Formats: sequence, structure tokens, C-alpha cells
Amino acid sequence: MKLTYDEGVILIKQCWIDNGHVINVGKMAAINSLRRHLEQNNISYSHDEALHWLNLNIESRDKQTFFRMRRAVYEFNDVMTLGKITGDYKYYETSFDRLPESWQTILIKYKEDLLTRLKHRATRDQIIHCTSFATFLVNNDIYDPVGITVPVISKYHEYADSIGDKYICTYSVRYFLQFLANQGFIPKHRPFALTAPVQAKAAGFALKNISIASISETNAKVSEFRLSPETFLERCQDLIKSLEEIYHFEPKALRSNYLAYFQMFYIVASELNLDYTPAVADYWLKSMDSFSSDFRVGPMRYRCFHVLKSFIECGDTFLQSIPPVIAQPGIVTSLAVWGRNLLQEFVSEKEKDGLSANTISRHKSASISFLLYLQSQGLTSISELTPQLVKAYNITTAQKSSNKKNNYAYSIRQFLQYLFEKKYTEQDLVRSFPSQRGQSRKIVEILSNDEIQNIYTYRNNARTPLELRDSAMLIIGLLMGLRGIDVINLRFSNIDWKHQTIAITQQKTYRPLILPMPVAVGNSIFQYLKYGRPNSNSDYIFLSQRAPYGNANRSACNTAIERVFNGEKHSFHILRRTFATRLLSAGIGSDTIKDSLGHSTIDTVNRYLSVDEEGIRSCCLPLKRTVK
Repeated sequence: MKLTYDEGVILIKQCWIDNGHVINVGKMAAINSLRRHLEQNNISYSHDEALHWLNLNIESRDKQTFFRMRRAVYEFNDVMTLGKITGDYKYYETSFDRLPESWQTILIKYKEDLLTRLKHRATRDQIIHCTSFATFLVNNDIYDPVGITVPVISKYHEYADSIGDKYICTYSVRYFLQFLANQGFIPKHRPFALTAPVQAKAAGFALKNISIASISETNAKVSEFRLSPETFLERCQDLIKSLEEIYHFEPKALRSNYLAYFQMFYIVASELNLDYTPAVADYWLKSMDSFSSDFRVGPMRYRCFHVLKSFIECGDTFLQSIPPVIAQPGIVTSLAVWGRNLLQEFVSEKEKDGLSANTISRHKSASISFLLYLQSQGLTSISELTPQLVKAYNITTAQKSSNKKNNYAYSIRQFLQYLFEKKYTEQDLVRSFPSQRGQSRKIVEILSNDEIQNIYTYRNNARTPLELRDSAMLIIGLLMGLRGIDVINLRFSNIDWKHQTIAITQQKTYRPLILPMPVAVGNSIFQYLKYGRPNSNSDYIFLSQRAPYGNANRSACNTAIERVFNGEKHSFHILRRTFATRLLSAGIGSDTIKDSLGHSTIDTVNRYLSVDEEGIRSCCLPLKRTVK
């Protein structure tokens, strides 16, 4: 039986009347809501689409309303397919239904709390995510919030990361944990474990590797002041406030460095019921030395805890008592007195110049390295410095990476210039230090044939609006080589469907670019526009997945490629490199590749030669020409 949606609405009303029922307002509202969902997403009616819509409303409705909506969906399907209502339904059980009553009660209470400050749709999404978290807990035999320990949170983060839900884990679940803490179900330090992915990883690592017995032994040997975990966090916040308001540190840098490391320690100390002492902090710092690369700013950890100790001991004058290089005090103490004093004067001068904390830190690091070298050469005073020693030091840095060498070179020239201006040296030794930059060369990474096939497979299987958007963006990057920022900013006015071209002004270079649009690109864009793009008057082609449906975020391209490769780290730019390399392998001339990429010179194209294996092989000299 083939009916239009409007015909189905008329018929179901008649069926209700024929069966002796009044027209149910709640059921009618559900059918009208379903109609709006289909129209807004440009989707034709089917029972599967109706069930999908129903699933979106599971946790955002109370049980009675949801059951009424579910009944209406099944009755409407009967009418659309059979022309009558049978009432013979076997409803599926939702994830929420399968939860124990204890978790259902908590989630309902949390939903009521969310509705006091969030819109209905946002509440629904958060409850869906938290239902997934509660299911994880039940699968690990945790039926009460008391069982949500930091190791459990860390384990959940690993699980969420493995299934591609890391963002959900660190967003929705974090606020759910905060709600549980506010209600007194869990200690208030535990939500901090999901402040960022590295927090969860660091907490799990520390709790596996820290020995309570060793900490107790450490504290027994040293008599120092103690702070409870809560007092410790309060003093850390006082420190950060002082650094921001008095010393004008950047708030973002304070959050990324100081606050992040303090929270890591606070989580572990609270979970193990440890008081803060400098000795305990030092033990924790050393135990984290073998943590993963996510914790790569090792010296910064030591720096912020050293600053904290000085702050607790000296108050707002704490910076005056800190050695020149806080990150590694041991290195500073290995300098002779003349070198240490000189370093302190140089640093103070740069602070007066208003340089950023990061720049001053680089100048310190380079100057210490330089002074230690001079000391190793037997210098007892800076007046003994010669151009030959400066040149010799430069040679010792030749093995450093190009970036590190370039940063050191700039800082050393600043230091040498300071020495001459203050008359510590008779000559301007800056000219003794070469100004050329260290050259860097990168290995160009491209996708393998199997990885390219993965993109096509993903496109062929795309069904949801997000998958259709991902597919279109990825195919554009792979077959046209556009940068991610240009893909995100594509407008309807950029596409000439008649002549099958895309014309843009590149966001990076502001150079105009007109490219032929491959059929596969056009088809993928069309599929997204017809079945995946939300209804919107926006001129942008790729829109966000949530109302008010603005232009897609700049990270959308990178997250799209991560979804294809199950979280494996690939930037969207790898598609552009793959595009160029495939053109090169196909024998396309360098000038054509340059124009296709929108580059102004041929130099950039040359880097792709390193992955043209067949081209490189063709350049090999015959053996007879190399052997006499």
C-alpha cells in the first residue's frame, strides 16, 4: 500500500475513530514532530527513519511520553503499510531500559538538572552520552556512583578513545561527574580526571606506578610544611591569580602549563589521601618522567612546582627568590658564580624589555648551554671570551635539529649583543656567530593505495548526514588537492555545475584558483546536499551538524579523516600531498602540478619528488657507468 505522509495522517485519524478512540493529542503531536524532522533533514518517510528519530528522543523524554511516541510510530507504520492498526508490536529495549533502576534514577535526576539551564536538544544529547557511560560502568560491575574511582575514569577514557568517542568522554561525562560530585555521590576531585584527555591518562599512569610506601618513607626523612589536597589546590589558584594579575602571564599558558600540572597532582594526591609536601611533589614529578609523549613538556612540570614552593614560602615576592632557570635548577647550580650572575643580569634585562615568558625561557636555555660550554673550556671570566670560542660553540650545535639550532642561534646572538653593550667584551662578537639558518628537510608522507581505498569504501557506505559530509570533504581533498580551510569555506557560488569547475580564492595565499571538478567530487557533494545537509539558507556548502547550522568548524576536515582511519593521526593536508604525488607519478608536468595546487613557484612541488619512487628509479645510473 503506497500512501503519502498526509494521506497516512488522515487515515490514522480515521482508524482511531473507527476503533472507538478519541484522536490522541500526544500521539498526534508525535506524528507531527516526526514530519518536521523528515522535512528539516530532507528525508523521505520510512519506518527505519522513524525509528531513528525515535531513538534520538529516548533519554530526552519521560517514560510515559516516550512510550506514547513509540506507540504512535508503530501505529503509523501499520497504517502506511497495511491501511489499518494491528496493535501487534514487539518493541525493542533501549540502552536506557537495560540499565539498573539505580542508574536510571540518577540519569533522570541529572536530566531534570540539565533542563534548568540547557535547551531540550542539548539535554537529550548529553543524556545519551551519559547513558553510554553508565552502560560501561554496569559492564564493569559498578552499580553505584561510589565505584567511580579515578582508575575507572581512566579506563573509561581508554575505552572511549578506542571507539572514537574521546570528545564525548571529555565533555558530556565530565559534566555528569561534576553533577555527581555536587550531589555528594563522589569526591569532588574525580571530575578533574576528565578536564582533558591527558589528565585521564596521567592519573591512570600515576596510580599504577606510585608506591605509597616510598612516599611515606620520603616524608619521614624530610620535615617540611604540609597542605591537604584541597588547600594545595587553593594555593595553586592563588599562585595563578598572582602570575596573571601581577606578572601578566598569559591566561592560556597558565591553563595549559601551571593549572594542568597542578590538577594532575591534585587528582592523585586526593585519590591516595596524600598531603602535599615538596618531597611528595618531587616524588610524583620523577615518577612521571617515563609518562607518554603527551606529557612532553617535562621541564615545565618542575618549573611550576618550584614556583609554587617559592610562592608558599615567600608570598607575592616569590619570583625574586627563584633561580634564573626554574625548570632545571641543578643545571644552574653547576654554573660558576660569574656565569650565574651574568645570566641573572641578562634575564632581568630581557624581562624589563617586556619579552614574553616563552621567549625569555628560550634565551635562558640557550645562554646556560653557552656558558656551560665556556666553563668546560676553562674560562673563569667572560672577559676571556674570544671569537674562536664563539665559533667553536657554533660547531658543537651543528648536530642539533634545525629548529633547535635556529632558536639557539638567535638567543646566543642576543646574549652576545648584551655582553658588548654592557662592555663585558671588548669586541662585538655577534659577527662571530653565523647568521645562516639551519636547513630542514621533511619526508613527505602520503596515503598508501590501501588507505586511499579506505576513503572510497567509507564514501560508498556513507548513510548518516555526518558520514555524507565527511565523504564529500575527503573526496574533494583527495581528487582536487584543496586545503582543508578552502574546503570548509566552499560556497554554492564557487561551483559551476554546468562547466563542472570549482573557482575559489585561496584562504592562505589569496591567489585565485579554478579547477575542473571530477565527477566523483560532484556526486559526493550532491549526495551530501540531498541527503545530509541541514535545511539552511546559508551560502556555505558544508554546515555544522547542530543548530543553528552555521559554517562547519575548521577542525571538521581533520576529524573526518580521523574517523575514516579509526582515530589514527592523519592531518587533512595529507590528501593534498597525496593528490600532488599521484599527479607526479602519472607523468604530469611540474608546471601543471604547481597550477593545480595554486602555488606561485615551482619550489614547493619539488618536495613531492621524494615520494615518486618510479621517477627516482628512472634516474639511477647504469652500473657500467659507475664501475671502471
